[in-house]
Amino acid sequence: MDCTKEYLDELKRIGMTIKNIIAESITLNHPTEPEMNFLYGVIFVGTPKNPKNHSRNIFISANGIVDRSPTGSGVSAQAAIHYARGEISVGKSIFIECITDATFSVKVHKITSLGQYNTVIPEVRGTAYITGKSSFWIDPKDPLKEGFIYRQNIVIVKFIYKNYYF
Repeated sequence: MDCTKEYLDELKRIGMTIKNIIAESITLNHPTEPEMNFLYGVIFVGTPKNPKNHSRNIFISANGIVDRSPTGSGVSAQAAIHYARGEISVGKSIFIECITDATFSVKVHKITSLGQYNTVIPEVRGTAYITGKSSFWIDPKDPLKEGFIYRQNIVIVKFIYKNYYF
């Protein structure tokens, strides 16, 4: 099975099965942000259609939703894994395509640490398109104007006005 449209339904089914098994059997512990202690999705990695690319992936998130891109966080994680395995070096770009044939490049830009953990600072490049525009009006009397965290079915919606983190 490969990361192509003809296997989409099967990849979604298997991805959700893997996600649910992990969510039920493993306790996640983010080193600095406890609100990140959940598994949002699964990435399958396969052979690229274009031989110039490193790999092809498909990201199955939340309730079986498929991302239209290779996903910035997904390719960042892939770069960190390849770096840790000694398969790429700092500054070496790899190109990752996805089920829609969109392609991102990613490289390990810098090595640093987060507490006791070695970390990478990735650099991701790709193409994005404007798909909408929103405006927010904040009433100065609103007791939640500084932001809030809302948990429902392990999905976190985070809105912090002052830091513009949505």
